[in-house]
Amino acid sequence: MFPNACHEAKELDTAGKNALNETIRAHLSKLQDRFNDYFPEKHGDDDWVRDPFGVEMESVTLPSNEESQLVELSCDRLLKKKFTEVTLPQFWNKKHPQLSH
Repeated sequence: MFPNACHEAKELDTAGKNALNETIRAHLSKLQDRFNDYFPEKHGDDDWVRDPFGVEMESVTLPSNEESQLVELSCDRLLKKKFTEVTLPQFWNKKHPQLSH
């Protein structure tokens, strides 16, 4: 998309280039806001989702059955290895879907 925009921008006058620049900035700003909705900077109680093998279990607040599953998962060396080989969504959806709710 950006190579096409650059090609088209060469044909624009200064006002057109400024308008295109503002449109791109607005789009990227909205994209960043949406990204922040999914991955807020303050992590809090959901750190275990991002790294189930490095989180302090005392900081986790889950129902007891899910907490037990997380403890079991965090002790599994094979799953820990898999965690480093796949993306976060792949890990939760395919490797341990019961905790991915």
